[in-house]
Amino acid sequence: MPKTIATTPSWYWPEGLSRVIGVPPYSIIELGVDRWINSDQIALRGQGVNYTYKEVRDLVEKVKCYINSAASENGKVAIVIGATPQGAILALGAVESNCNVYLYPKNEAYKANQINPSLVLTDDLGSLGSGFDAGKVVSLDEIVGNESQSSEDGLINIGKLRFPHICFSGKFGDAWHSNRSLLASGLSFAAFFSQSEGSGWLSTYSPGTWQGFTSLVSALYSKSVYTLSDTQDHFVENFKDPSLGWLILPIETAESHILSLGRKGRPSTFKTAVIGVEGVFSPDLRREISGFVGQALTLYGMAESGPMLASHPTWFLDEATGIPLPNMNLNPADPDTNEIIDALWEFLDQAMILAYSPSLAIPQSDSSNYVGNHLVTGALAASDPNGMLYILDEV
Repeated sequence: MPKTIATTPSWYWPEGLSRVIGVPPYSIIELGVDRWINSDQIALRGQGVNYTYKEVRDLVEKVKCYINSAASENGKVAIVIGATPQGAILALGAVESNCNVYLYPKNEAYKANQINPSLVLTDDLGSLGSGFDAGKVVSLDEIVGNESQSSEDGLINIGKLRFPHICFSGKFGDAWHSNRSLLASGLSFAAFFSQSEGSGWLSTYSPGTWQGFTSLVSALYSKSVYTLSDTQDHFVENFKDPSLGWLILPIETAESHILSLGRKGRPSTFKTAVIGVEGVFSPDLRREISGFVGQALTLYGMAESGPMLASHPTWFLDEATGIPLPNMNLNPADPDTNEIIDALWEFLDQAMILAYSPSLAIPQSDSSNYVGNHLVTGALAASDPNGMLYILDEV
């Protein structure tokens, strides 16, 4: 095991949590959906729509085949989606396709227009605004109604699993991922939060974000119902559902959605809320959120890395950003030179994080934010005697 993967002291690590987990040679759909297709359990739901695992598999196949046949040769495919089941289907189908696909949440539709895509898939035709060629824009309903589709037979080959053809909008620009790197993120997330089969999630993240896609993959792999909420009204509708044991949303949304309800005397039945933070956050706000949901666990990362740090349900401090997820190797580095410092985090006042993990985006020929196979995150961090890391600033 790499020395620096153990950023916490050797005398403690959350019980039952592996520091290193394998990433098997299967696609996201093969590992996260195909295993459960004989079950009648709901996989995705939201806004009155329910999809079983079998329905998810069939719809993803239609989307994949449509993209492969409709996208122009060497053309760019943009996926502009909100936090909806239809958006999740479009994202999964895009990831399984053979084309270069760009995933965006619908509030970043303008970025899709900037890449001049040959094809745009969306779950909300009204959200794109002007600037798109109407002939290029397609909804899931139109894809389902298209019968001229052929399918590839057999398993996806290992070479394709490693090919970087999936782009998220990242901190440093385009973050290119492979099917395998996105699967690695989902597996680490599932292992860290110890998701039990059937434990439901409610997410306000679009699958067009790294947080949304990672938690989606994690829930599918764990055979957990994944509910997507694209509006505050829908969030309120599902807020007290006892079958939803987990919640994932940005800390700003938690403040506007959860606290507004809690202050009106409507407590939640959620066991755990995973709140996404971009860096420095307010511990007082976190404590206030915890008062209404039981636990508020921070999640920190970026599109280039996937999840890097999080609060473990059994061991966290309100002020700390968290500890590394499985497979996430976080090295302390000199922020001026990007060179790794040969010392443990707890012996340093602060350092910049260099990250290495199978979940990293694949460096492109013009990438300047990598040192070897390590991502230069630009995040300054410090460790306490417990080994928990605190994001202090960005450089």
